Amino acid sequence: MFWGAIRMNQRSWIKFAVLVGYLAFIAISAVIDYSPGKEIGSNFMYFWFDLIKVLPFAFVLIGLLEVWVDRKTVERHLGEESGARGYLWVMVLSSITVGGVFVRPGDVIVADGDGVIVVPWEKVKAVGEFAAEVQAGDSAGRRKLYEKIGLPLDFTVEPDERD
Repeated sequence: MFWGAIRMNQRSWIKFAVLVGYLAFIAISAVIDYSPGKEIGSNFMYFWFDLIKVLPFAFVLIGLLEVWVDRKTVERHLGEESGARGYLWVMVLSSITVGGVFVRPGDVIVADGDGVIVVPWEKVKAVGEFAAEVQAGDSAGRRKLYEKIGLPLDFTVEPDERD
């Protein structure tokens, strides 16, 4: 018996149930043509295939680094006593790619329930100003809706000049 051979604790069963539920949601969404579910499934597959393409190479590079470079050398160049040279190494080595996007030191990574974005450091101010404008518009619109339906105002609405 397959299930009899697998011994899992309660936490493992919960993780397994969540995974099965997630996959079932994606499958059912595809069958009934539920767009948000289909998009979630598409994103999952896209990121999964990207991960599978990159992960083996990352493991090989990590293994080679551990074999070829002595730990004391790494500590000497990147440790507390490395000074400015250590910061330079970190800046060079921390320029990485995330999901096909090049991320440099100083770039801002922002994430929420809708996704993740990388804002290049030279565009942070412009993006921040634009985001503030969008937020102000959202707050003002929300305030009008609150007043129209008679809800008490809360911290998510823009204060009015009358306050």
